[in-house]
Amino acid sequence: MPEPTKVWMVPLGRMPMVEIVGDLRVDEEGLVFEPRDRATPPTRLPFEAIGKVTRLRGSPVLMLTHSDGAVSRTKTAFYFTQPPALAHIVKSQTPPDADLDLRPMRPSLFGIGQRRPSKRRTVRTNATYLAQEGSSRRQELQGWVEEIRTRMQAG
Repeated sequence: MPEPTKVWMVPLGRMPMVEIVGDLRVDEEGLVFEPRDRATPPTRLPFEAIGKVTRLRGSPVLMLTHSDGAVSRTKTAFYFTQPPALAHIVKSQTPPDADLDLRPMRPSLFGIGQRRPSKRRTVRTNATYLAQEGSSRRQELQGWVEEIRTRMQAG
């Protein structure tokens, strides 16, 4: 069974799209995400509600497709490292992580003669960062995928 891990949860398809930092763990009934912000309630995903689990190749992202009560399907991404691009695109409730030296920094104020990095360069930097993190965390993510799939089949 994988150890509880610090992750960033991003519920996809719900606006506003917000990253929430917390701990992901497996219990007897499903996955439990406990936000570090105690004001936010934990998210529980029973194994019966999970339809599909995948590790996005080349990135430190675990993607779950699950039902949220009724018939509708929802996707939730769990980043095993702080997602760099979301800080530029959507509102973030996550303060910068002091442990991460590799994370691309948000462009700051530019002086005379300095240009803001192009969107293409920013996307490339973020993709390189996620690829590096994905390769270094490959075994950990594969362990999570195998555990969830085993529990889904058993339940």
